[in-house]
Amino acid sequence: LKIFQNQRVRDQDLTLLQDIDLLALFPDNVGARIRFRDWVKRNSRALKGDKTPINQNEYKQVSTIFRSLGIANAQKYILSFMNYGVTDKVLPYVLDSEKELDTLIPDMSVRILFRGYLIKQRQPPPIQQIPIPIQQPMQQPVQMQQPIPMGGNMGGNMGGNQGFLF
Repeated sequence: LKIFQNQRVRDQDLTLLQDIDLLALFPDNVGARIRFRDWVKRNSRALKGDKTPINQNEYKQVSTIFRSLGIANAQKYILSFMNYGVTDKVLPYVLDSEKELDTLIPDMSVRILFRGYLIKQRQPPPIQQIPIPIQQPMQQPVQMQQPIPMGGNMGGNMGGNQGFLF
């Protein structure tokens, strides 16, 4: 704490700290730098002074995914999404950036499960093929044609009878 005070680091400044700054603040302790960076990321919303209440309804799908995956400490990841403002609206775009997904879900096994869930959601459902019965063409009853009388003689003597054409 003395180092922060000597360097005049204020709460508002914490979100602006770069790795080089953390090296100066924690010169001999890599673990402390890593934990502090993680803490700043998780609390960046509050450190920036954002007092807007979080609307839980904007994170229903996020919550559902973690719970359906059976993640034991799901609330930790849900809070990460809330702190970064990654709502259900922008959830489909999380897959497009590996870096953002790494930040939101630092644990690799949970991240892989989450990514797999989103990929399955992104794929269109398989088209169900409904068998269409093939209909046999209806057979029309055969109509007998009536003989058509022809006028005159058909080029010969037909015994005086009129010729008929079938």
